[in-house]
Amino acid sequence: MWTLRRWAEAGRGPAARLLAGAAVTVGLLGAAAAAAQTVVDLVVGFLCADREAMNAMFEGVRSYPGVTPAVYTVGPLLFYVGLVLLTAQLAVLRRIPAWRPLVVVAGIAVSTVSLDLLPIGGLLLLLVLAPLGRRPALNPV
Repeated sequence: MWTLRRWAEAGRGPAARLLAGAAVTVGLLGAAAAAAQTVVDLVVGFLCADREAMNAMFEGVRSYPGVTPAVYTVGPLLFYVGLVLLTAQLAVLRRIPAWRPLVVVAGIAVSTVSLDLLPIGGLLLLLVLAPLGRRPALNPV
């Protein structure tokens, strides 16, 4: 996200910097929420002996105000919002091909259909992001 931000804000004025900064902030908040969800799920899994105990502990965690939206529903989605915003901004600036934001959206959509499709969604995101690490920064498409 930091590299995408740097590419998006380079030489395009304050509006580009503001949009890129907001997208990174939103994306990192989403990543933190997803990490918190993973930690909660792992801790509950390690501490409980059976499914009934897990359900009771999850209910205890979710009983705190704001935990469900922040960690389980809205929060993790912010990562994807930030990623779509950054890739769309880069496509508009012609720093990446226009198909890349579309594949990001497709990867997100596939992942939301079923947990069984998470690997396909991950591969689509990898298709978009992995080659960007080898690209020289700021070369227009």
